[in-house]
Amino acid sequence: MEKRFAIAYDGFVQSQSMMTLDEAKVVWSEKIKNRLLYEYDCSVYELDENKKIVRVVPYEELRA
Repeated sequence: MEKRFAIAYDGFVQSQSMMTLDEAKVVWSEKIKNRLLYEYDCSVYELDENKKIVRVVPYEELRA
């Protein structure tokens, strides 16, 4: 099964889709370039098949 990731701002999920972690990293890195948004205000969540949060992808993993 393909993993589902969601982009969240200030802890609220804004969008979710079927994407790989690498795709989620690209979306995240584009979003944090907004000078009005702090890097830590935007996060990536891994979701299960029921759209429940499995984990928050760590900042270090997103920057790698």
